[in-house]
Amino acid sequence: MKIEIRNIIEPDCEVIFEWSNDPETRHYSFISEPITWEEHLQWFYKKLSDKNCYWYHFSSEQTPIGHVRIEKNDVVIISITISPSFRKKGLGSSIIEAGCHNFWKSNNNDIIAYIKKCNIGSIKSFERAGFKKFSETLIKNEPCVVYKSIKNENRLF
Repeated sequence: MKIEIRNIIEPDCEVIFEWSNDPETRHYSFISEPITWEEHLQWFYKKLSDKNCYWYHFSSEQTPIGHVRIEKNDVVIISITISPSFRKKGLGSSIIEAGCHNFWKSNNNDIIAYIKKCNIGSIKSFERAGFKKFSETLIKNEPCVVYKSIKNENRLF
């Protein structure tokens, strides 16, 4: 399957809203309540205009697969969402790698992922993408693991 990557654009707003409110996405998110359209719009446009937010859309034959968002603040944090219809197909690690590669074209920062301990699929995807377990912590009273990837650390890309 050929996967295309591009920056997130305004027309992606609706599909990201749908994916964000998918029950499995909400379950593995650190904020599990459903998101209203108004909340989503405010959040979406804030992220879209943020120069420290690197946000990539992935598709195959014009069908959306997922997105990777990398936010550069005091630390650089990555988050991903896979379309419900493309989950459990082994695509997570590929889009994580591609998102990191694009980010590292203009940045040298290490990238951190916070993942709920119960989210075994994401943990495996980040490990396959070359992230290493760094620590464990609690976020909103949820046990999570912290993974880290370092630019040029035995990367294939």
